[in-house]
Amino acid sequence: ANKIIGRTWIPNAAQPNWFIEGVAVWTETRLTAGGRNRNAFVDTWVRALVLDDRFPDLGVLSHYTRRHPGGGFPWYMGGRFIAFIAERHGDDVIARMSHAYASRPLPYGLNLVAKDVTGETFVEMWMAWKTAETQRAESIFEQVVQAGLQEGSPGWSEETLVLAPRWSPSGERLAYIEDPRENDRQLVIRDETQELLRVRTNGGEGGF
Repeated sequence: ANKIIGRTWIPNAAQPNWFIEGVAVWTETRLTAGGRNRNAFVDTWVRALVLDDRFPDLGVLSHYTRRHPGGGFPWYMGGRFIAFIAERHGDDVIARMSHAYASRPLPYGLNLVAKDVTGETFVEMWMAWKTAETQRAESIFEQVVQAGLQEGSPGWSEETLVLAPRWSPSGERLAYIEDPRENDRQLVIRDETQELLRVRTNGGEGGF
């Protein structure tokens, strides 16, 4: 039909966000020195899901959820899941699945396509990925415990959103963005005992 009336039917646009954005995150990580699959925050967050026994089902990523981080799920977990699939079946399998899905006259049936291309459904691969992340998280946790687990206390209230925490090279000071929601964002720098600096952003747009 597209050959006759133009590009009006795009089955790949009906793929779930975790696949579309997951491929984007996987690609940015493969082709650049950055990428969210290398992000320490994302890595820590996924480990916390495992250790707290809150690792979501694949269905949670297939629609918006009020669970934290809400709309961030497709990026944070989708990218790592796609990377796992590529490592398990080869980098070219991502393109092969996309081509196979795009050739279908009707959308959906994503698991059927995955089964045809890889021999596994996405649900089966998700469970395998969960197992791999669980083994990795438990191994890291065991290393931390053996090295001497140190538990801190919150430096801010649970009602305040804290973003982009960064330690100084010496490890003695912590900088982060505090978003009190009812006011502009603020840059905060503190050490172990006290707040050292607080700078209000320009109109809440992130400039200082």
